[in-house]
Amino acid sequence: GEFFEVYNTGTEDVEMQGFVISDMDSDKHTIASSVIVPAKGFAVLGKTDHLGANGKVDVDYTYGSGWHLANTHDEIVILDTEGLVVDTVEYSQAWHKDQNGKSHQLRNPSLDNNVEDSWCTPKVRYDSGDYGTPGKANDCPEWPATGSTLTTGAATTTTVSKTSSVTLVISEIMLNPNAVKDAEGEFFEVYNTGTEDVEMQGFVISDMDSDKHTIASSVIVPAKGFAVLGKTDHLGANGKVDVDYTYGSGWHLANTHDEIVILDTEGLVVDTVEYSQAWHKDQNGKSHQLRNPSLDNNVEDSWCTPKVRYDSGDYGTPGKANDCPEWPATGSTLTTGAATTTTVSKTSSVTLVISEIMLNPNAVKDAE
Repeated sequence: GEFFEVYNTGTEDVEMQGFVISDMDSDKHTIASSVIVPAKGFAVLGKTDHLGANGKVDVDYTYGSGWHLANTHDEIVILDTEGLVVDTVEYSQAWHKDQNGKSHQLRNPSLDNNVEDSWCTPKVRYDSGDYGTPGKANDCPEWPATGSTLTTGAATTTTVSKTSSVTLVISEIMLNPNAVKDAEGEFFEVYNTGTEDVEMQGFVISDMDSDKHTIASSVIVPAKGFAVLGKTDHLGANGKVDVDYTYGSGWHLANTHDEIVILDTEGLVVDTVEYSQAWHKDQNGKSHQLRNPSLDNNVEDSWCTPKVRYDSGDYGTPGKANDCPEWPATGSTLTTGAATTTTVSKTSSVTLVISEIMLNPNAVKDAE
């Protein structure tokens, strides 16, 4: 009964024959027959198309037993016929508390589907009695309006539609310094992938809960350059990190699960990263570094752990090129398991997004 759905945001039909579905480990399957996803329409890919076994889900393509969706932590990666990533979603067990028999549904096709709060839980049932709308419009209030806002905490509403044209990506995160206190040594870095400088004054940094801070002074991020935002710019306290902007004590990076959302002056999302505790085992005193600025920075395997130290003795390269083998080459490949190498550079022009995922059906077996 497990399945996932894709939605075509474009104005032309998409043929998926020859596409590859994979995870970041060893699961990989090539779509062997024609699967046409109509413009502004859906396709459902599942374990089986046997209606008696799968809960009467109309499956457009059967991937069989050689590929599956784990119920705890896994990824869905779709590669086009050139091996370029069309879309990827990485989910963790924290996403699906009390989700047995209920799919995950993307609130809106314009949202970043690697952010937990971009998904809703449906309230309508399909024929098996499980909850979901496979092959149909999602049962979320925001579907299919664009630029929707999501209430993601008691005190805040955050727009998570990635529509800003600003060319910044979150490229390094120090959650938990070891040589100095968190309250003084944490920071994150942004990289400007564009050809023009970016002024961040007036931008907002937030999470999906109540933390929010407006950048009050000029922060120029040069083309192909960096800016570092941190708790304090006091070199004696922060580990001698050259901080370009200090956000102070009103905003912080949790050491377990949190998000960094950057909004431009129009309130549009420039970039967002959601991380979980699983990302940073043995990361005390070590930053997370984006392997390449072209990668999807909501995927755990897009990040590396630096091997070089800065002045405090902690590991990282704030304000400098990241200490990852793939930086700054484009279209790099990442070894993400013992048996596979997967390209996670989102460069495909194919207009498909992963829009619904049924990990753990209740009325029928996962395997069907």
